[in-house]
Amino acid sequence: MTKYVVGFCFDFGWQNVLLIHKQRPEWQRGKLNGPGGHVREGESPSRAMAREFGEETRRVLKGVVRWDPVARLVRKGVFELWVFAGKYNSPFPVSIHAQDSDGGEVLQVVSMETAHLREVVPNLRYFLPMCLNHSKGLDQAEFFEVRETAAPGGCHRG
Repeated sequence: MTKYVVGFCFDFGWQNVLLIHKQRPEWQRGKLNGPGGHVREGESPSRAMAREFGEETRRVLKGVVRWDPVARLVRKGVFELWVFAGKYNSPFPVSIHAQDSDGGEVLQVVSMETAHLREVVPNLRYFLPMCLNHSKGLDQAEFFEVRETAAPGGCHRG
C-alpha cells in the first residue's frame, strides 16, 4: 500500500495558508494543493511531512513549522493519506517565490478568506477548514480516521 502525506501550513494568525500550484500528477495539474508526497520505506508520516515540506518549499521559510497529524484516510490495499496541520511561527514573507527546477510548481500564499474561490484539489474544500479548526483548537476530536469502503447497494459513481 502506498503511503502519502499532505500538510497545510498556516501563518501565526491563521489568516493565510501556504499552497503549491501543482503541475503533477496530471489529476492535480493547474490546481492548488498542500505540500506533501510519498512516505519512504521505514519513515514515519511525521518525518515524511517535515522532509516533504522542506523539499517542496525549497526551504524558503526559515522559521519553525510544528506539524500536528489531523486525519488519516485509508483505502484498504490502495493508499493511506496522512493529513497534517502546520503552524508557522511568524507572518509569511510578503513575497514567497520558490519554483521547482523544471519551472512547474510554484508556492503561493493564499488568504483563508478567498481560498474557497481558488481552483484547488477537491479534498481541500474540507481539509483546509478541518486543519484550521484543529490548529485553533476549535474541534473536540484530536484525530480523525476515515476508511473508504464500497458504496452502499444501488449507489455507484457515474
